[in-house]
Order: sequence, then C-alpha cells, then structure tokens
Amino acid sequence: MAGRSTAHIMPWFDDHYHLVEKFHGFQNAKYVADGYTKAIDWIEQTVNEEKINCNFSRVDGYLYPHDDSVGTRDKLHKEFDVCKKLGLNVDMVDLGKDPSSGGIGTAMRFPNSGQFDPIKYVNGLAKAVASKGGKIHETTKVGKIENNQVTTEDGIVVTGGDVVLATFTPLHREQLIHSFQQPELYYAIGLKLPKGSVKKALWWDTATPCHTVRIEEKEDYDVLLVAGEYHNAGKKSVEYLDAYSILEKWAKDRWTSACEVICKWTGQVYQPVGYVPLIGPDPLAGKTGDLIAWDQLVVTGDSGQAEVYSPKRRAKITKETVTGTGVRIWNTIEGIKDLLPFAGSDSVDIEDLAPCGGCVVQSGARKMAVYKDEKGCLHKFSAICPHLGCVVKWNPVDGVFNCPCHGSIFDHHGTVINGPANDNLAALD
Repeated sequence: MAGRSTAHIMPWFDDHYHLVEKFHGFQNAKYVADGYTKAIDWIEQTVNEEKINCNFSRVDGYLYPHDDSVGTRDKLHKEFDVCKKLGLNVDMVDLGKDPSSGGIGTAMRFPNSGQFDPIKYVNGLAKAVASKGGKIHETTKVGKIENNQVTTEDGIVVTGGDVVLATFTPLHREQLIHSFQQPELYYAIGLKLPKGSVKKALWWDTATPCHTVRIEEKEDYDVLLVAGEYHNAGKKSVEYLDAYSILEKWAKDRWTSACEVICKWTGQVYQPVGYVPLIGPDPLAGKTGDLIAWDQLVVTGDSGQAEVYSPKRRAKITKETVTGTGVRIWNTIEGIKDLLPFAGSDSVDIEDLAPCGGCVVQSGARKMAVYKDEKGCLHKFSAICPHLGCVVKWNPVDGVFNCPCHGSIFDHHGTVINGPANDNLAALD
C-alpha cells in the first residue's frame, strides 16, 4: 500500500485529537501526539543517515474548516485547544483566502510536517537493511504463521525471536482483531498546476472523513495531489459514484489554478474502533507470539507497549464507538447474509457483460464471480472469500473483487492482491 499513499507525514491525527482524548484520556492522547511528532523526526534522521534520496522535505501542515458553520468553527477551535494542551507545536493563522492557499481563511498550522516519495523511501530502507546484513526475500509467500515461526508456501520454515506483521491488517483468520476495524476505500487524483501557483504545504479539512491535499513538484510544473471520498469496501457495483469527478470539482472550486487531471488511483485503509491503530502483541498468540503492526507504526522512542495501541484494549462505550461497532457488525452480517440464495448477486446476465466488466451471480447453489476479458472470454471463480467466507463484490472502478467484511482484494483473475486473505478465489469451470 506504500505505492498508493498520498505521502503526508503529519503530526496531526486525522480522526482528531479531541476525540482521542475523549475516548482514551489525556495521557494516552499525549502518547499518541508525541509518537506522531517523533515519527517525523525519525524519518528525517533515517533519510539523512542512510542518504535516502526520496524528496523528503519539511513543510507546514494546515487544518482548516470544511464549511462556514458555527459547529465546524467550534470543532476547529476545540481541536486547537486540545493540541496545545497535548504539547503540539500549533498556532492559529489567517491565510487571507489567498488562491495559492485554496481560498482558506482561518486555519490551524502545524509547522515541521513532512512529505516524501514513499516508494523511494521504502527502497532506501531496503538498501539500508541489506547493507547492515539483513535479508529481504521478495516473492516469497507466507503460508502459515505460528508463534515465532513462519512457514512459506513452499514449506520452508523460518524461526525468529519475534514475527512482526508490518501489514495494514494481520494475515490470519482470528475474528477478534478483524472485528475491531472497518476497511474503507479512498480516491486520489493529481491535477497539473502552473509552477509555483500553489503554496507548498499539506492541507487537511475538518470533514469526517477528511480531504487531504499536497504539492508534488516537477521540473516544469507542479501537481496538486488530492484525496478523499472514502466509503466502505465492498459496495454493490451499482452504488459506485464518479468519485474522481467529484474530487476534481472539489479541488478546482478551491485551488482555482488547477488544470487537467493527469493521474488518479484508489487506496484502502482500515478504520479501527477507538480511532487509534492496533499495534502490539497478538492477543491470541500470548506474550511471545506474533506481533501485529497495523496501519501506522508510530515511533515512540521507548520499548514499552502503550495500552492505547494494544489490540487487547477495552473499548470505551461512547456514541461514536457504538455507532462504529454497529457499522462493522452490520457489514459482516451483510457479507454473510449474501451467502443466502440470490442474496448479494448482481442483476445481470453474464453474457451481457461489457468487455473488462465483472459481476457476482448465483449459479445453482454457488456464488460465482465472473470477469469478461477484452476478447469477450468469461473467467469464473468462487465468490466466497477464502479468508472467512464472506461474498466478494465487483468493484467497477478498479476492476477487482472486494471483500466487504475484512478488506481482501482479488484482481479480475481471482488472484489475491491484498490481505487478510492469503489464497486466491477458487477457479470454476
């Protein structure tokens, strides 16, 4: 997923620090805030020490109101007050509604935020690991993880002091962890800009979920990178909107120098109950078992495990957590309910599919995922996700099959390209 990142390295927590404090308390919120700040410092230090050429730079980050309502302005000031209390370096500024700043007026400024090229950075880290004697085995698929042992698909067993899953979501079948997070898709576009027409900075609005904006500098022009329009993974294919056009209009209404769209893509994130990522020992593996490093690895500078990140943490009962948990339970129920005859199926005859189109249909007692290639040939697979048995859905934007329950993604030939599933969709005759 690094290649799909919009590469904001930010001290601001995009689910809002005032909610983290409300949910987890002041000390835990401060731990999170300190960790985000130290993470930026650690990245910069690593880039310098390892001489990683990844376009890392320090820039200002701005949190601004997504509309002019009193409630939104109050939300911004509440966030500012909590950030100051947590010790973050922030100030309130007036950007004067300058077009180079997206027509924004009042905003919260986070000095010394950062941005970089994530692929160049990851490749630089790989070279640094190799130079220090580490070994990286690409195209080596993991078949099973048990305690401190990893068994590859080819049967090779690797033993270590610990096993770290540096994945967005753990690659195992235990429902406990997966029930604490909801997979969401987002959309991103790049719009061409006249060189220097927009201030180099990071921009985040207060909407939930938020829009993010930053500048990528090229030799003869700049690119405005805009992301947003989040929704739950695994929607019905007919429910997809033209998110790219929505983002383009949103961006051009604010950054008026933006020109044509020159790139676009989607990504996936996982939203946890309680806002904060799940990082720590697997609660089902015991003290010496696998480690789950889910979503963002926050560098804290100490070796202790904060309870706030623990996958074993107890959920505080609030309106937000009840709502969030309800959504996750409902999505899982929907995914399982789709196993019933004709539930969760597309109303389409597979022979009428357009080239490069897909669907999920009922075929006798089976749920069948179908893809028609550019030559008109049909490719058929089981629509049952091999992870925990939910019914996948066709995603017409990316041309893939998404699992609505836990976020697995399969390409149009049924090959798994994103976990937690570790196997492909079964081919059907």
